[in-house]
Amino acid sequence: MKHIAWKKWLGFFVLTALLSAVTVVFAAAETEGIFTYTVADDQATITAVDCSEVKDIVIPETLGGVPVTRFGDRAFRDNDSIRGNGADTLFIPKTVTSISYGVFTFSDIRQILVASDNPNYTSDENGVLFSKDMKTLIVASGGFASECYTVPDGVETIGPWAFHTCVLLEEIILPDSVQVIADQAFYNAQSLKKIHLNEGLTLISANCFAFCTSLETVVIPSTVTTLNNSAFTDCTSLKCAIISEGITTLNIHLFESDSALEYVYLPSTLESIKLAVFGNCTSLTDICYAGSAEDWANISIDTNAYYGDRPVVIDTCTIHYNVPIEAYEDFAFENDNDILTFTGSGNIPGGWHYWDKDKESVTAVLLSGDFHTIAEGAFTDFSELTTVILDTESTAIADGAFTSCPNLQAVLCFGSSDFSADAFGFDGDCKVYENTDAAYTFNAPENNLAVVPYRFSDKTLQLLADVNFGSYEFFDTMAAFTLHYDDIQILSFRRFTFDSIPMYYYPEEDSGAVRIEDNTLVNGEMYPMIYIDGEATPISFNALVNGMADKSITSFSLIASDENHKQIKDTQITTKDDDESGFIGAIKKAMRWVITLLNKLFSIISRFK
Repeated sequence: MKHIAWKKWLGFFVLTALLSAVTVVFAAAETEGIFTYTVADDQATITAVDCSEVKDIVIPETLGGVPVTRFGDRAFRDNDSIRGNGADTLFIPKTVTSISYGVFTFSDIRQILVASDNPNYTSDENGVLFSKDMKTLIVASGGFASECYTVPDGVETIGPWAFHTCVLLEEIILPDSVQVIADQAFYNAQSLKKIHLNEGLTLISANCFAFCTSLETVVIPSTVTTLNNSAFTDCTSLKCAIISEGITTLNIHLFESDSALEYVYLPSTLESIKLAVFGNCTSLTDICYAGSAEDWANISIDTNAYYGDRPVVIDTCTIHYNVPIEAYEDFAFENDNDILTFTGSGNIPGGWHYWDKDKESVTAVLLSGDFHTIAEGAFTDFSELTTVILDTESTAIADGAFTSCPNLQAVLCFGSSDFSADAFGFDGDCKVYENTDAAYTFNAPENNLAVVPYRFSDKTLQLLADVNFGSYEFFDTMAAFTLHYDDIQILSFRRFTFDSIPMYYYPEEDSGAVRIEDNTLVNGEMYPMIYIDGEATPISFNALVNGMADKSITSFSLIASDENHKQIKDTQITTKDDDESGFIGAIKKAMRWVITLLNKLFSIISRFK
């Protein structure tokens, strides 16, 4: 036994001596030009690069007379000379056959180029590094300058640290071929706002999106089987997390410290919620769950799943059972300043929805996308709702979809829709604006609902019916029209009446086709005008509402013209500048949501112009 023990100790000392010798060999670094390198087995490894005077880094094929085959783990990572210099390109020769993950983190190199005859690596036109077969995206360097990047079709794996600290990247588009997003792939990508996780994705690895502080919404597709630890921790702008059917376990710290997280959707397949999954999620109030109350009771929830100082974060949430996944999976919605917008496609179901929590304050609903149906009860009891904008195609709106909305004034249809008056349960003097150029089907009711066909051509919005506006309704409606038509200069009408607006006008005798009676304009056209240095200058409706938004326009006049577009002198509808309680006051109140509607949502439907 002693003899065996002695041999073991002798072996240990011999091994230690050998390792020490090897260490000495590797530590013998040499410098050639801007490169520091070591040599082992007749191959050079670059361990450091001095880029303080260089914009384009060209890796030589040989150093010290031997081929350069690899980079050390710290050759470019945390390299102050590169970080301060902001190198434009790094060229990798054919001899380099081994590149460690994470070697380009914090490097500030803008693009990586690879020799076409390199056997192991290649790059695309954006300077992103791939495996030779283009199945693995290895890295976009820290200085990657694109705000939006589309991963090429065929890529199966997003490698570890692939977009780590790409601080300018705002949107990433994944093809259906991606199956795995590896550890820390998007760690600390602070500008990343949008990522569409593809069907076919199976694994989201640990810390994958941690500290993506601009990410707002995430939808986990049904093909994902594993969500690893801390995948979305410290995503401080994340408001919504949708987890599709199939996931069984929420691993530890999954959404920890996502302080803006307001609601999550959890699948009926869920079996376990681990440690601190919703730790420090101080805004979480509602959980939508696909299963029943009995199913929820069977989920294993870690006793510390709530995070130390907030032990009842789930217990204080409202759990909504039997919520269908299509309510959240296929489209996005956002409430900004009481304007509720929906984009995407699919069906908007009835029952409870997360947006119902704002039903007492929402003033406008905008649907923009390929929505097939809006079910009964989708927008019930929205007591302040005044305007619904349908920028959709072939949307069937069920009876009762917008019931008990007593302040609803206008429904604008820019595409084609199919619904009856019972879809809205019109309680007041509401109008449906029908686009005569669309394949539109409307079952006209017998109550006081007014149908207003319209047409837009040559900068003229023609209202092909008698219309009667209140002050709020007119500006709300015109703002909605300016979202879709970008240069409305003339409003043409058959009979146009204002209600409850103090107007001051001086009709000319024998004015002909246009006359003003009791705040009514008949058979004419209307131009918005503003006064500049005491003279009237015509502008478009779009310029008017934008001017109101940025406060460059504080007062204006509406001037009537005859059928030949000839302005009739002294026939002005104007206001007193100091009449804050009258016309101007009404306009300013109407602009509360008009301003947001224009500035926030114009980009959403600009593709329809």
